[in-house]
Amino acid sequence: MKFLLSRKTVVIVILACFVLVSGCGAPIKNVLPPPDFMAQKGTIGIITITTIHSHKGTACYYNLGTQGILDHAINRGKDMEKQLINRLHKEETAPIVKKYYLNKFRDGFSREGFKVKTVDTAYDHKNLTKLEKGKFMKASNEVMYYSTIYDLKSISDELQADYLMVLEIHRFGVKRYYYGFMPKTPPFAWTALRCTLIETASNKVVADHFSEKAILSEEWDEPPDFAKLMKAILTSFEGTIDDVFTGFLGRAP
Repeated sequence: MKFLLSRKTVVIVILACFVLVSGCGAPIKNVLPPPDFMAQKGTIGIITITTIHSHKGTACYYNLGTQGILDHAINRGKDMEKQLINRLHKEETAPIVKKYYLNKFRDGFSREGFKVKTVDTAYDHKNLTKLEKGKFMKASNEVMYYSTIYDLKSISDELQADYLMVLEIHRFGVKRYYYGFMPKTPPFAWTALRCTLIETASNKVVADHFSEKAILSEEWDEPPDFAKLMKAILTSFEGTIDDVFTGFLGRAP
């Protein structure tokens, strides 16, 4: 009886861990700025903070679906996939972030009468102090992220900013679905990101927006440049930024 009980306990623990890992996160809810926000004016600092998915600073390859550990390794080691991964790792995020995020929001908030300061270099999340213990947020069926509130006072003081606009990139690159070692779909250009607007005096979140875009790329297998797929990746990134921009500023860029 003791053996049966302990075995049942183990099964329950395993099931609980599976549920926790596979999607029992707090569902994310986008928060728009209050109606009177644009009348506040002041100075906005526009920055980027790395995540565990963006710390290398390049596009990535995400093989998804039903795969074992060996399948996962085999799929990434195939010739076409290896060439694609090598190409993705040459696609640096910094110039893309500057063009589609920093510059767009700088121009957008400037037109609304805010003084804007941008920082080109992303702040490494590992070097920031956490003010609160984070929690897993379920952003979509395939994206969960660990939401953390950082101490950004030194950054806001340096920029002399009343507000900080913070970008976190949680997915950027290509995703493809597999069953075992067999591909089920062509690659998708994929971006998933979160933008948060913070009032620096109170550390209060004024607005919080998650956006995700996936674009199916039928004509993708064109090594070594994969030009059409790379173009789709940029389109997916720009689409997510435009989505946040419209939510925050109430108009298209």
